[in-house]
Order: sequence, then C-alpha cells, then structure tokens
Amino acid sequence: MNSNTSNPYAATVGKKQVSRKKKTIPWKRNACITAANSIPLLLVMRGTWLLAWGELGHMPRAMLDDPKFISPLASGFHRFASSTFPLWFFGGVVTTLLSVIFLRFRLLNLCVGILSWLGTLYLVSGMMEWFLD
Repeated sequence: MNSNTSNPYAATVGKKQVSRKKKTIPWKRNACITAANSIPLLLVMRGTWLLAWGELGHMPRAMLDDPKFISPLASGFHRFASSTFPLWFFGGVVTTLLSVIFLRFRLLNLCVGILSWLGTLYLVSGMMEWFLD
C-alpha cells in the first residue's frame, strides 16, 4: 500500500498506481434496460397480429376476422397471448418501476420508461380492438 497518496483505495503495482473503485454503470445501459421492459408485450401482441395477417393474406380487421377462428395455429397463439397479456403488461410495468428505483439516473430512467410504454401502447392500440374481438 502506498502511504503517499490521499486515495485510500489506491494501490501501487510496481511504479503504477491502480485504483480499486467500483466502475459505475453508464446511463445508456440503464436506459436500455428500462426501455426493454416493454418489448415482451409488444412482441406477443404484434406476433399474434402478424401471424393472423400471414394466415389471412390481408391485415386482420376488427369484427370481421375473429382471431379465434382463423386457423389452429393463429387461434393457439391468440389463446397464449390473451392468457398471458396481464403477465406481460403488469410484469413490464413492475420491472420498469424497479429499474427506476434501483438503477442510477432515476429521472432519465423514468422518462425513458414512460416513453417506451407510451410508444408500445401506441403501436399496440390499433390491434387491441381486433385482439379483444
């Protein structure tokens, strides 16, 4: 241990001084973690809609193309998506809140989380009428 330095965490290895401080997580990684919490909901909803589009040959229309009766594959995926929708939504919101609470840069994470959820809900809103049919 070098006694000439004012940093108590510094150690000398040969003639070089090495700091043993913990490295902080950059704000970009925290923002990406917070934004990624809404992706599973988007994938499940968009996947169901895109699968129905591929089976029908045209975009699914609300009140005309019932997702339960398109094909066995599409109806099975629709059952999975409709039964796990609350899990994806509330789980994503809880993990977003936890990332805002426990990660650094809380205000940035809160803004990124709100924007990612607003973007996800905007992208899913057009499909919700068809999905809940």
